Amino acid sequence: MEELLLSLDDNENAADTIAYADDIMLVIQGNSRTELQRKTNDVLNHVMSWCDLVKLKISAEKTTYVLMKGNLQRDPLIRIRDQRISRKKVVKYLGVKLDEKLNFHQHIEEACNKAASMMQKIATISQRHYKIPLQCVRLYMNVVLTSIVGYGASAWASRLGQRVKLQERINRVQRGVLVRLTGAFKTTSTEALCVVTGIMPLNLEVLRRAAMYWVRKNNPNKVEEILGRPANTKREINTIILDRWQREWTSSTKGRRLYGLLPDVRRQLRNVHHQPSQGLIHFLTGHGPCAEHLARFNLQATDHCECGATGTPEHVVLECPNTEGIAAEERAVLRGMNTRDIIQDGILLPVLDQLANKISRHHYSIYRRDVQH
Repeated sequence: MEELLLSLDDNENAADTIAYADDIMLVIQGNSRTELQRKTNDVLNHVMSWCDLVKLKISAEKTTYVLMKGNLQRDPLIRIRDQRISRKKVVKYLGVKLDEKLNFHQHIEEACNKAASMMQKIATISQRHYKIPLQCVRLYMNVVLTSIVGYGASAWASRLGQRVKLQERINRVQRGVLVRLTGAFKTTSTEALCVVTGIMPLNLEVLRRAAMYWVRKNNPNKVEEILGRPANTKREINTIILDRWQREWTSSTKGRRLYGLLPDVRRQLRNVHHQPSQGLIHFLTGHGPCAEHLARFNLQATDHCECGATGTPEHVVLECPNTEGIAAEERAVLRGMNTRDIIQDGILLPVLDQLANKISRHHYSIYRRDVQH
């Protein structure tokens, strides 16, 4: 098809030609319906003449057009030979859905649904047969979830950075997967889930990958369009994305207990070697089977522990005498220590992890029993 593509470059009515294998997209520019109609039919006649020469055919039924900008009272009449081709409001080209306003809402929605379906299957398998470790959760996020949702992001990521609703839609997919794979309570915020697991919010990861693509293509204008700031290297892009994550985490109204314990997102990314258990996630986020949390969401009548004290995460895990026998050894090591000091200590953190997981499993079994009854 090279001969055809070269000849289209010389055709003044074809503003641009994009081709992959035998899929061709022709870009025609015009200021009126009449101009669009004339130019498009001229270019299509050019293509058909070449097809006749090399004994190929173009299917009018499989050919369509979309108006990217402007609004016309009547559609232009576009024909291949004597067959009129139809107009569509959304077309799919190389796996990316292009809509008339180029906002990519439908593409992102379908990509999110596809990714959610795939990840929920993985989550179902893990819950049925074995518990996926957090290291594998991170791997699935990067290889499966981000790859599906972020497909073609170099073309549409600039729209993502401008629209909060698109960002929220993408992050909802990540949230659902993280809740199931980590065993976190459903009330845990997306912001807290990302920080406690050390997994970057999906919308920021998509922006990062899209910007990396244009850096490799040596197109700084596209990088700035996506990030809102200039960047020329991988390090600069990572710095911009992490700065944005930190600002969003600092200004968020959600996950404030966790923010008091883990205010620095960079520290969490550096701690990828540590894989918090389900119980530690419950403890750090404050969303777990402790009386304070259950009462806050009307899941139990009082916020008091069975021993009579207020059922805060610290009390339930580190102090409650009713559970002293469950993990006495771990409690003895951590007794009297501040939670923030513990989680910053590489030796004490695994002890807290074991303790929180044992206590959380114990209280969660009681909570499930009470719910069933």
